[in-house]
Formats: sequence, structure tokens, C-alpha cells
Amino acid sequence: MKLKTKLALTFSLLLTILLLTLSYSAYTYTRSILTERIEAEIQAQTDTQVNKLNGWLVSKAKMLEMTAGTLQKTTAQTEVTVPMVAGFEIADAEISDQYLGLSSNGAIIDGKGWTAPPDFDSRTRSWYKDAVAAGKLTYGEPYLDKVTNKMALPIAMPLKDAAGG
Repeated sequence: MKLKTKLALTFSLLLTILLLTLSYSAYTYTRSILTERIEAEIQAQTDTQVNKLNGWLVSKAKMLEMTAGTLQKTTAQTEVTVPMVAGFEIADAEISDQYLGLSSNGAIIDGKGWTAPPDFDSRTRSWYKDAVAAGKLTYGEPYLDKVTNKMALPIAMPLKDAAGG
């Protein structure tokens, strides 16, 4: 092989190695930049959705707090009637139901007028227990509502009398 051919092959090989190295470096750098940007965009979208969900949850909780506050100031638990807890239907169509579990006997006063079976005891329900244990507003685990066939999220809080008990 001639010297000219050997030099051409050597330079071609070196140039190929150099191009491959530069290409790999550019690929690696571009991939890391794109990965960072995609992760930042995903995080921003996630934060936006979390804030929307949080705002939605707070608005639903406010409805419960307003109803409870009104009931606490105006009447005793045993005097609460269906119309007193039914106002949610007018104020917020997204709320599927609102009800009051009575601590005295475990009965329930349902805002839609549902009558519980005789063996129903609201004090045995997780939403009741969690709210009483926390002593404040709580969010329960989502579940499939058998009446609406939609996912529901229980929001509960203990109803205290005018003296705070």
C-alpha cells in the first residue's frame, strides 16, 4: 500500500472516530437538556393540576363548613331536618349529597331524603369516625357511590353544639 493511501485511511479513521465522538457527545447533551425540560414541564403541569384539585376540594369543604356553622348556631343536632341539610343542591351541583350522622343514636339525616335501613349506624362509618377522631374537617378515601355510580369523596366534620361540645 502506498503512503498516500495509508495516510488517507489513517485520516479517514481518525475523522470517523472524531465524528462519532462528537455525535455521541451532542446526542448525550441534547438528551439531557430535553429530559430536564420535559421533567420541568411535567412538574409544572402536575403543580397546576394539584392546585386546581386543591381549590376544588376547598370549595366543597367550604359548603360543608357553612352548613355546619349554620346548624351549630341555630339548632340542636336532634332538631335538624332534611331541608336544613338539603341546601347544597342549589349552591353546588357537583355535591352529590350532604347528610348529618347523629351522635346520639347513629341515625342519619340525608339531604336528599334517603331513609337509612333500621340497622344503619353512622357512628360505625369511617367518615364519621375519622371526623370525630380528628375533631375537625377530614377528607376520606374516594369510593364508588352505589346510588350515582360515580366516584365520590367523603368530606366530614364533627358538628358541635353552640357551647362547642
